[in-house]
Parts: sequence; structure tokens; C-alpha cells
Amino acid sequence: FSSRRRHTRLQGDWSSDVCSSDLSLYQNKQYKEAQSLYEKELNQTSNSSGLFYNLGNASYKLNEIGKAIAYYNKALKLSPRDGDIRKNLSIARKKVVDRLEERQGGFSRVLALFSYVSPQEYLVLLGVIWLTFNVLFFMYLKGKKGEGFRNVFGVFIVLVLVLTPLISVKAYKNMTHITGVVIEQKITVKSGPSSTFSTLFFIHEGAEFVCIKQLDEWSQIKLRNGFVGWIQSQSFIQI
Repeated sequence: FSSRRRHTRLQGDWSSDVCSSDLSLYQNKQYKEAQSLYEKELNQTSNSSGLFYNLGNASYKLNEIGKAIAYYNKALKLSPRDGDIRKNLSIARKKVVDRLEERQGGFSRVLALFSYVSPQEYLVLLGVIWLTFNVLFFMYLKGKKGEGFRNVFGVFIVLVLVLTPLISVKAYKNMTHITGVVIEQKITVKSGPSSTFSTLFFIHEGAEFVCIKQLDEWSQIKLRNGFVGWIQSQSFIQI
């Protein structure tokens, strides 16, 4: 378990002391107080992978596995290649009661390769590929047709044809798919958006899912193994 400290420079009258304060609280094993201070920071600053990471660590130490997984996931979305975040997320997931095997097709496995790229980087990568392709195409129209140039141009044609749909699908999923993590010890999954509907199954703290739709205080979710049902929205943290 990695507890490497990261701190965010904040705006506000009290922010000059907050980094030393939360570090002192964490080192003195006052994890609840440290968690509260991190949450206060979160209300006063923009999203920060370091802040989410620290919240994940404090939550893990408090054995709040659902919150730890949620915050590590939030941190990972901002810093997808950070080894410490991935390591701690993996450790936290091992404490989850529900072992949900994800149903993945070939296309899903390919998309998983892009988990090391942030949503902003998708767009930058796509922009660079298309810009380079357009420059090469313009050069081709101007008569640049040597063998080496044709090889390079051919490579970029393949990149455009292959990566454009992959990056587009991944970016669309990130923008439209709402994911969540259960933060209560055990919750009932219903067949509809009310406690009066029949019970389908139970899930436990730390279970991760995709939110399909929301209706009043209820959310329809889809688990990694394909199971679908309704849970109360207050029982999870949205990532």
C-alpha cells in the first residue's frame, strides 16, 4: 500500500496551513480528521488527482472501502498512468465482498488499452493524428510521392482509420457513461425504482457499476457481470 503524500495549493485564507495540517493528522493516524480536512479542501478547489488520492488513502485506513475505491477511481481519471493510484486501487478492490467478473468482448478489451489515457489526451491525440494526416495529404497533392513518403502516408491512413473510431467511442463512453461505487455495507437491488418492487439481489460496499438512468431518488445500474437493477442514489458515490 502506497501512502506517498501529495498536496494541492489552494486559494483561500486558511489554505497556507492546510497541507501541513492534513499531513500531521495522517501521520498521527487521525484518519477521520484528515478525511474531513481533505473533503473541506475538495469543496474549495478544482479536481485534483492528488487530493482524491489522499482522500482514498484516508478512507482506506478507516476501512471505508467503497469511498476509497471511488476516490482512487476519481484520481485515476485525472492521472491514468500513475502507478501509486493503480496499486492502491487494486489493493482496495481485493477487500470487496462481491467478485464480479466483467463480461468483455474483443472490442472492450481493445478499449481497455486506452485506460492509460485521460479524456483530454484522447482529444489531443486525435487532433495530432488528423493534423499530421492533413499535412501529409496536402504534400501528396503537391507531388510528394517518394517511396518513403508513401510508406509514412500509408501508416497515417491506417492510424486514422483505426484510431479515430476507437478514440471516438472511448471519449463518448467517458462523457455519457456515469459510473459509481457502493459506499454502504450492504444494499438491496430492486426490480424497479421503489422499495415496493421485488428484490433481485444484494450488493456490498465497493461494488462498481455503470448508472443507466436516474429517477427521483433511485438509479438503475448495470454491474460488471451484466446484472441490472435499481438502487437508492444515496447509497453510492458517482465517479
